Amino acid sequence: MKGNKICSIVLFVFAALWAFSILIFTDFEDAGFYYWGGFAFGLIAIILGAIVNLFISSRSNRNTTEIEMIPIYVTAVYVVASVIFNAVFVYLKDGNYNITIPVVNVIAIVGYLVYIHGLSSYADRVVATGNAVGGKTSKYGAISTQMAKILGMCNDPDIKKKVLELKQKVDYSNNLAQDAVVYEEQDFYNTLLGLENMLADGSSKEEIFALIDEADGIWKIRNSKLSTMS
Repeated sequence: MKGNKICSIVLFVFAALWAFSILIFTDFEDAGFYYWGGFAFGLIAIILGAIVNLFISSRSNRNTTEIEMIPIYVTAVYVVASVIFNAVFVYLKDGNYNITIPVVNVIAIVGYLVYIHGLSSYADRVVATGNAVGGKTSKYGAISTQMAKILGMCNDPDIKKKVLELKQKVDYSNNLAQDAVVYEEQDFYNTLLGLENMLADGSSKEEIFALIDEADGIWKIRNSKLSTMS
């Protein structure tokens, strides 16, 4: 994000220097179509690159930092190529390039904008996918955290062994939830909360084992449903 803003500032300064350095030496009586066409399109290319990068920096996301660094390099290539191309016409007086100047520049501008738009759409899809994955793994993450907490509360080696076996089943299960197993995951999580309360209250080993077996049965149902969907 910071890089995009700095790039835009540099481009705006470059646009001012481009305009100043050319206009200060301009012979307005001798300046023709080539001169003004090359000057105008060169200036447009620089300002367009700066505006695009400012827009990108305003919507950057940490999940797409690497993707959105690409426009900086694309913009640099486009601006440098455009400036070199149009600088030639600023100082060119001979030849028949009336059509060449606008056609090449318009094609370059359209191509640049289309590419940036495509990259922006791709970045949006990356963010959406990341958010979707984060949402689908949030309950699994809460379950895993709760199991680790319960494991840390176990003082009895037999209970600890049984909880560890259950935790390993959870750890090696599919961590992407589906709507079809929302109830089972919530039921399993509630059972873990009950197990935590039992351990804190010093309930009997038999009661704790029974609740662990109940949780194990719920998790098996959850995994069974997911396996039928894959």
